[in-house]
Amino acid sequence: MRTDDSMLTSATSSTYIQWIVLDKLGLSDKEWKTYNFLINSLAKIEFIWVHPRDENRALDGLELRSQFSDETGYFLDGTAGLPVKCTMLEMMAALSIKVENRIMRNLSIGDRTSIWFLSMIHNMGFDKCTNKGWKYEYEDYICETCKKFINRDYKSTDKWGLFPLKNDSKNWVNEEIWVQCMAWIRENYPNDDRDLELYSGS
Repeated sequence: MRTDDSMLTSATSSTYIQWIVLDKLGLSDKEWKTYNFLINSLAKIEFIWVHPRDENRALDGLELRSQFSDETGYFLDGTAGLPVKCTMLEMMAALSIKVENRIMRNLSIGDRTSIWFLSMIHNMGFDKCTNKGWKYEYEDYICETCKKFINRDYKSTDKWGLFPLKNDSKNWVNEEIWVQCMAWIRENYPNDDRDLELYSGS
């Protein structure tokens, strides 16, 4: 059970972000050092939903903050530097965790939460936004790409989306993010021997 916030220690956003990336997503130290500038940028961008069911993605993302307090004994107050509402990082992280735990768990392969998250990074065209080659204009590129995603200003096959598809016979852009994700999994992992079957509820 969560301890009262008055008995917890205030945490910075960097502590929280590292907890998400290293503890919950399971990225390696090398992957964290490769993408931490990008990841910190995603933690500054508010996730705004246009499809009513995508509110679920925001609620799942914000739930990470409570889980952080439960597991670490820290809490996030107004000085942490995070947006009040769910961020792109939180939404993507929570979605990756949900995909692994509810859909794609495969004991013979092991935990693939980091794969789902890094796939979204790749799908949005953020591969180039590494620490080693970081340019200040990447901030604008990341913001613009996220804006296109949030506004659904892309096609099913575009890199602007989290889950671009090779088969664009249906306009998946108008579907909720969860449904887009399921379509992407079906296309990219058709023979995966997972423990749980795909389902439509988000």
